Amino acid sequence: MNIIKILENNSQNKKSNKTFIFYNNKKYSFKTIFNLIKNTCNLFYKLNLKQNDRITLFLENSVEFVILYFASMRYGLVVNPSPVYLSRKDVINNLNQIKPKYIFCSNNFNFLKKNRLYKNKAYVIKDENNFLNEINKLKKEKKIKKFNYENIAVLYYSSGSTGKSKLIKMSHRAIYNSQKMQQSSTLKKSGNNHLCILPLAHTSSLRSTLKFCAFNQRTVFLYKNFWTIKSSILDIIDKHKISFVQTVPSILSMLSSIYSQNLEIHNKIKTLKFVATGSSYLSKDVADKFMNTFNVPIINIYGLSETCALTMTKYEDKEFILNSVGNILPGIKYKLTNNNKNCKIGEAGELSVKTPSIFSGYYGKNSKNVKKNNYFKTGDIFTKDDKGFLYYIERKKNIIIKSGINISAKEIDDIVLNSKLVKDTFTTSMKDIFHGEVPITYIVPKKKYKLNILENYCRKNLGDFKVPSFFKVLKKIPRSPTGKIQFSLLEK
Repeated sequence: MNIIKILENNSQNKKSNKTFIFYNNKKYSFKTIFNLIKNTCNLFYKLNLKQNDRITLFLENSVEFVILYFASMRYGLVVNPSPVYLSRKDVINNLNQIKPKYIFCSNNFNFLKKNRLYKNKAYVIKDENNFLNEINKLKKEKKIKKFNYENIAVLYYSSGSTGKSKLIKMSHRAIYNSQKMQQSSTLKKSGNNHLCILPLAHTSSLRSTLKFCAFNQRTVFLYKNFWTIKSSILDIIDKHKISFVQTVPSILSMLSSIYSQNLEIHNKIKTLKFVATGSSYLSKDVADKFMNTFNVPIINIYGLSETCALTMTKYEDKEFILNSVGNILPGIKYKLTNNNKNCKIGEAGELSVKTPSIFSGYYGKNSKNVKKNNYFKTGDIFTKDDKGFLYYIERKKNIIIKSGINISAKEIDDIVLNSKLVKDTFTTSMKDIFHGEVPITYIVPKKKYKLNILENYCRKNLGDFKVPSFFKVLKKIPRSPTGKIQFSLLEK
């Protein structure tokens, strides 16, 4: 069994005409979506794509993304959903890493048509109607060969501590297992109408919204992103009777600030059962402010791209909801260790997990040492209480999570040093009310240093999203004799 078989069954049962995707004021039933998926498989055949070939999606949230994503899994391709906010340099670097057979992209990535390596591989989707008309011409279905569910279905990007994105290999079986484990979670109580405002290229949105709704025959109200609807989100929730929203702490904070004085809030969100958040740390201040403003419960989800969801709070557990990531999900084994010794209650240690939804390794890398005795080290430090609730402490890796998106501190440092404007540099995170965390970069400048030149250089080579929010000039970056940063001597 895999998730495509579940989706196929849902397209043929008595609820097959139920709306699966609402997008751009149009309704697409489970039956319609699956027929479009089958037609897209014919497009793959026409493009001479073969099973296990790799394709990359550079698409915003759209019905085209949904169709291409599921069609690739049905056909037996390896699909790589890629964020659309990347700089041109990052786009090319990532493509050079994955070497896809085909790239399906929006007009925003039309520059790939001019690239020597990818001009014949870029399938540019001008608009929704253009794409749907194209695939609807291909109705005679080609027979699809069976494939092993241990085969890789998806390649996710993850920011690593080395500064280079790693490609995470996820099998058909692991994807199915991750959805099956959620069947006993709080998400089962999330109601019928799910609002999707996070990028589908991110694992949290794909798993907790799109795939969850495909698995459980619920409706996804799909929008390009939060920013396009932030001023009308209450009206959308009210109009479509939204019951669930997957989000991140920075959006919770933003919503609280926007609507704190709105007296009509509770009438407009009366169908909202709860919101889920994950991808970055949920502070008590942000949670308090949101729940005081909206009176809507929050469930906190913790997981990694490599593992899928690992923990989840229950909104009934109100005394724990603000500072715990909840209990380990059923079917997952875990341990907290410090110096290879199991931790006692209240003692901090690194979380290692053994789960049926574990990834298959990193693409192009030797992954033999990634899992020890089938346990995967998360790189995150937790404590636990006597009821099994886990409490997040810190990360071992220097990764900044801005609005739920991982940014490598080392990548920023490498670019800053390459500018030739500084002698030494160090990047870390600082708290931010809107984004959760933002990069702050400490620099020891050279004589020719000018801040605007450095900022422009970073913007060109990192993209706007990764540019440090603050640069702080120091005479010397405090380091220990072994070269480690002395954080107590850094002023934020």
